[in-house]
Amino acid sequence: MSDETAPAALLTESDYANRVLPTRESPSEVGSTLLAAAAIVLGLSALIFTPFKPGFAAIGLSIIAVATAGDRGRLPRIAMTVAGVCWLLGGILAVIGDKPVW
Repeated sequence: MSDETAPAALLTESDYANRVLPTRESPSEVGSTLLAAAAIVLGLSALIFTPFKPGFAAIGLSIIAVATAGDRGRLPRIAMTVAGVCWLLGGILAVIGDKPVW
């Protein structure tokens, strides 16, 4: 009797890993995500403390994060929005509350 089913092709460990595991993020995507997270933290600190120094740093970090992420990441765009809004609201609250802005 002949075996009508062909034996399954044996996969090497790296072939199996490439087939099963999801694709990895590139280093620029990881770096832009970390920059975006730092920009969000600085943006929120601009809302709580003096708004201009951490606010400008947050906006700068978020611009760099958006530039390095390209069109792949959503978090850098969120970080840009959070940094800008927190800087603006922090400045308004500092002026209304007669607190230092710089």
